[in-house]
Amino acid sequence: MQITVKAAIGAEVTSVPIEVEPSWMIQSVITEFCQRIDIPMTGNVQMKDDSGLMLNKHASIGEAGIHNGDTVFISHSDPESDDEAIDVRPGRSMEKPGMSNILMLFVGFVLVTGSICGIIALAMRFTEEICTDEGYGAVFDAGSSHTNLTIYSWPGDTKTDGTGIVKQEGTCRASGGGISSYDDNPQDAGPSLVSCLDDAKQVVPKQHYNLTSLHLGATAGMRLLEKAEPSTSALIMESVRQTMASYPFNFHPDQATIISGSEEGSYGWVSANFLSGTLNPSSTLSSAITAAFSSDPPSTFGALDLGGASTQITFIPQDPSSIPPQYAETFMLYGVNYTMYTHSYLCYGVNEAIRRFKATLVKDSGYADITDNPCAPKGFKEPVDSKYLWEVPCSSGPQALEGWGSELTPPASAQNTTFQLNGTGDLDQCQTAVGKLFNFTTPCLIEPCSFNGVYQPKPFGQFLAFSTYEKLISGLGLPKNATILQIQSTMKSFCAKTYDEIKKMSGNTQFLVLYCFEINFVLTLLREGYHFDTDTWKISFTGEVRGQELGWSLGFMINATNMIPSEAACTEFTRSGFYIGIAILIAAFVIGFILLVCGIYRCTRPKQQGGYEELNPDFAHGGHKYGTV
Repeated sequence: MQITVKAAIGAEVTSVPIEVEPSWMIQSVITEFCQRIDIPMTGNVQMKDDSGLMLNKHASIGEAGIHNGDTVFISHSDPESDDEAIDVRPGRSMEKPGMSNILMLFVGFVLVTGSICGIIALAMRFTEEICTDEGYGAVFDAGSSHTNLTIYSWPGDTKTDGTGIVKQEGTCRASGGGISSYDDNPQDAGPSLVSCLDDAKQVVPKQHYNLTSLHLGATAGMRLLEKAEPSTSALIMESVRQTMASYPFNFHPDQATIISGSEEGSYGWVSANFLSGTLNPSSTLSSAITAAFSSDPPSTFGALDLGGASTQITFIPQDPSSIPPQYAETFMLYGVNYTMYTHSYLCYGVNEAIRRFKATLVKDSGYADITDNPCAPKGFKEPVDSKYLWEVPCSSGPQALEGWGSELTPPASAQNTTFQLNGTGDLDQCQTAVGKLFNFTTPCLIEPCSFNGVYQPKPFGQFLAFSTYEKLISGLGLPKNATILQIQSTMKSFCAKTYDEIKKMSGNTQFLVLYCFEINFVLTLLREGYHFDTDTWKISFTGEVRGQELGWSLGFMINATNMIPSEAACTEFTRSGFYIGIAILIAAFVIGFILLVCGIYRCTRPKQQGGYEELNPDFAHGGHKYGTV
């Protein structure tokens, strides 16, 4: 490597290029320089780098940080004449700050202070929003036949994002039957929920207990009991509330309630569309573009729910403005008004329907001890007691009149009696008997009507059919998008099976013997009742969407906790937005800090002057013609 060594000798500046190795000592370089210019060397000669730093004579070139092409300077270090020592470094003076330096300092200061203030403000705003790591909610679906608990979680910014991200953390089936079955022992209704509440404590993190909303919605079973025995119903609900309040979750007495049929249908619709992602028109690019150029609400799914004691149909018809007020439900979600048709048919749940069907068979037989059941497999014999048939709200009383339009009141001789129903497996007679459950001749006061004189617009759009619909279609081995012809073909072959053949099938025989009636009931309800035809049959029989179970409970919790706001007004501030903002502010701080450091350096660094100054004018003394270094 080559370096340049300079020294002022007399009035001249001598510059000598020297080939060196990084391992050379500084002392060796000084000696080489003196030999090159043929002058004697004294002990008080030192070497400095171009910044004026005195170099250790006993250090190597590499250790001193000298590189190829660098320039070093020889100076005299006589302590007694320190102010006259040879110094041939470029003369320097302090550089006056120019406009560019002042601007650099100003911009750097603004970026640093602004980014610090921004980080503080953003952090304060973020903590004001509901942005915990996760939120939890739990809902009891207290149906007529059983009670299920579903536990949900969602990211902390779902409430502001409105992204529809909900995760089903777990489900639990409570012990015993539905809470309405505790009419003889109301005090036992609450304790039946304990096992599921204990499970919830295992699923929800302890630190989230007091923030986890706990709800219970009782459906048709309790609606019937409330009308028939209001005092018993109140005792059951009180037992339930006491048990729920004894757990460390966020619970108030009004969070356990009996919901109406229209609410059940509407909540099912909200659940189906929330999970399907159709409630937020800006959730995808394509839907956002469509929403921007259209004043119509985005396409949604209709909801078909079939429970044990009631069934619901909810959808937005082609002309929502035509819906009579008593059949309309309105929601505002994400700034969009949804007006939907909804109706709940009390006593038309599958359990009450088959009870009514059997009671009608016995009545039509003249209350004979042995009666044929055309919807049961041939060879199947079933004992049925009169209490099961007659002593329930859907058989007699105001609920039977509301649901079926008529009561079934047996003679005294038919009470306290056990009847036997013998299966015959006759599909034609089965269809005829099932059709009697629907009254298609009742006057239609507001047209068009479904059955029993109930107004219903023509089905429009796609539908999701869940609960018993899905279980039945799946149990028969049919696909989710089963067509009318596929269902009819399966129904024909299944209803022809004998009891012996059914016993050999996989599955619970107790439920399999009901399939012929149930598929006939479902097909009659959908085709003749709701008027689905080959053009409007756009039904998907499914129990879940995106891995989450379908039902009304999620919509119930959404409505109860306002997890989805009426408008997506906070979408500009999300968890991801917070992280992006912090990253930008940190980058601005770093840039500002660099500008500040550079500006300060440029304003305070020495300015290089032209030429060299000789601090020891008497440098050239001694016997040599060039003087002495």
